[in-house]
Parts: sequence; structure tokens; C-alpha cells
Amino acid sequence: MSAYRIDVPPEGKFEDFRDKQRIDYLRSKYDENGNPVEEVKFDGYGNVTGKSVYIYDDKGHLIGEEAYSEFDDLEEKLSYERDENGKLIKEYVHYLDGSKDTTLYQYNEDGKLVYKILKDEDGDLEKEEKIEYSGGFIVGEEVIEDGDLVRKNKYTIDEKGNVLEAEVMDEEEEFSLVNEYDENSNRTKQLKYDTEGKLVEKHEYTFDANNRMVEIMEESPYKKTTTTLGYDDHGNATTQKEVNRNGGTNHELERDYDEDGNVTEVRASISGQGQSPARKYILIYEYGYH
Repeated sequence: MSAYRIDVPPEGKFEDFRDKQRIDYLRSKYDENGNPVEEVKFDGYGNVTGKSVYIYDDKGHLIGEEAYSEFDDLEEKLSYERDENGKLIKEYVHYLDGSKDTTLYQYNEDGKLVYKILKDEDGDLEKEEKIEYSGGFIVGEEVIEDGDLVRKNKYTIDEKGNVLEAEVMDEEEEFSLVNEYDENSNRTKQLKYDTEGKLVEKHEYTFDANNRMVEIMEESPYKKTTTTLGYDDHGNATTQKEVNRNGGTNHELERDYDEDGNVTEVRASISGQGQSPARKYILIYEYGYH
């Protein structure tokens, strides 16, 4: 798959620029099983900024990743060990000096991840993550780095596993969340409170008869936006529009798809805000076999 960007003047019409100069945006290759094996990214001028390579075993399980710079120099290498069922048991981060960090994964009798530990080249513990379950659903998480608790989350769930309430603590902030759901377990509202119990954010979600999200409302003391989404007869998201509290449009997207459900074109209009200028562009996606 190759993707290209065509810049359009803010006052221009998309149809007048579809045949103009294309700028490389993204390039991906897939194997015969549909797994991505290579992804090349580009900057706003079409210059390569990096490449990612993905390696699989004969069962289609991911066993390695490699990240390269814009000069095709290896920057990062990851490798994975799996058990006979394909479950991840070890992850290695390989450094250019030959050293490596190791992450070990442990599972409970139901096959759910309960413990992760990260050790350096010398075997010293750097990070550990603990996950607690109830009835097969996550109800708690803890992350400890260098002996310090850096994240602790607690969840109150219903019989379907939906998170009704969450208490969240990380290095940056501490807050609580309250969620509401409809009869189909679609989350319809999320309220965020600070440590003093003050409401600081509100999110509301609306779904159609097919359980597709059609509207998102987000509100904080600093802004309020409403995003509407439209779909075609195949369930593909074809339109997206975000407006601010004053009714002005922040951005608007239109998407076209082929008969297989692949995106073939995206038309984007982004309003200028602050020092950011207005932008308008087309993304063209082309698919082939490698």
C-alpha cells in the first residue's frame, strides 16, 4: 500500500487539485497473510523519516521488529519469544552496543496476563507491572519503576465487565472516572473528576441502531467540541466533522472506500487556530500485492 498527499489551498476545491503533484505520505508492505512486514514514513515534504520492519514465524506470530532512521541505520531492535500456543513469554530490547533488556510475561491459569517484569542486561529489576482480575475482568493495575509506584488504577465493573468507575493515579495526575452505558454496553457518558471531586471533563457518546458511534461531545473548562460521524451502507465511516462551542468547524473529513472496505481517498479540511494556519489536503491510497 502506498499513500500520497496532495496539498490544496484553503479556498480551493478538492476536485480541482486531485491530479496535482503528489507527496509521499506512507508506504507499507504486507505478506500473503495480510501481516505488515515493512512501513516507511515520510515528513511533510515527502522525505523519508524512518522505516519499521516486522518479522513473523511460520505460524504468523510476530517475533521481531526493527526500526531504522531516515539514513537506513538500525536504531532499535525488538525480539519476542512465545510458547507453543503463541502466547508472548519474553520480550527483548536489543541495543547497538550488544546489550539487551528483557521483559518477562506471566499468566494465570486462565491465560490472562497478571505480571510483567523488566530487567536490564545485569538482571537488575527496572520495572514491574501487576494486573488483578475478578470474574475474568481487570479490576486493578500497578506499575512500579525503580522501586517507586508510578501508576495505580482500580476499576469497579458490572456483570458484563464494563468499567463503571475508575480511580487513576500516575506520575502526572490523579483523577477518577464515572462511566455510563446503554443496554448494548456502548459507553454513552464519561465524567472525569479531580481529587477534590470537582468535575473537570465530560464526554458523551451517541450511537445509532447499528451500535455505530454517530456523535461525540467533549467538554472541559477550556473547550467544548462536538464531532459527528456518518457511515455508508457497508458501515464504513465516510464523514467526520468537529465543531467548537461557537458552532465553527474545527475540521472536516470525507473518506472513500473500495469494494473490499479499504480507504482509497481522504479529503481533509482543518481550520486555522491560534498560530496554526488553515490546511486542506487529499490523501490517496493505492493497494497492490508484494
